[in-house]
Amino acid sequence: DIELAKHFATAINKLLKSQLLSAKDIIAIGNHGQTIRHRPTFKSPFTLQIGCSQTLACLTGIDVIGHFRHKDIALGGQGAPLVPAFHNVLVNNDHADTFFVNIGGIANITYIPADKNKNVIGFDTGPGNALLDAWYSQHQLGCYDRKGDWAASGRISERLLTQLLAEPYFQQAPPKSTGREQFHLAWLNNHLLDLSLSAADVQATLVELTATTIANEINRLSDNRSINKTNIYLCGGGVKN
Repeated sequence: DIELAKHFATAINKLLKSQLLSAKDIIAIGNHGQTIRHRPTFKSPFTLQIGCSQTLACLTGIDVIGHFRHKDIALGGQGAPLVPAFHNVLVNNDHADTFFVNIGGIANITYIPADKNKNVIGFDTGPGNALLDAWYSQHQLGCYDRKGDWAASGRISERLLTQLLAEPYFQQAPPKSTGREQFHLAWLNNHLLDLSLSAADVQATLVELTATTIANEINRLSDNRSINKTNIYLCGGGVKN
């Protein structure tokens, strides 16, 4: 907790120096921290992030705002994703449904309906890069599939995809959130027991899983089926896959 805050402080002070800024030029630091455990559906729901805000404030001389997820959980939410309120400020459009799709380790979407009688919502759709990176690291040199080249060399297995899509999380209605504690290599390997697939074919299928689960949620939420009436913004490292 303390060590991570020290790393944050080093990065912030280095940034300030490079931009010829001082602590007094900064209103506040938003410190999300690093999620260690996220259990929003437990009998006593909780989420845990490290990166001590008090230490960070002392080392930088700047006010720090942290623990973003906790109040959302206290109010009955799942504490994730955090960005829908920000996305809602960015969009001023009464004529089209708008989606922000962020593909990180886990993929999440924000839905801003054109119909203002509907609520803005955000939730995790399922795996983004987490399974792709883990599978790649197990079978290839490196940490990730650069430009998706290895996945592109494989063929999608419809049988494996069907099995993966049967995961109950994908049918669960929002609010919902998930993480690597649910979508990991042991989960994937359990679905591979009766299949004979090349590693590249599995990678290609995992890309399709990410794309399909995102698209399914967008289609389920949006009333405007015309491409001209739905805006979709893609962000996050996963868009490069």
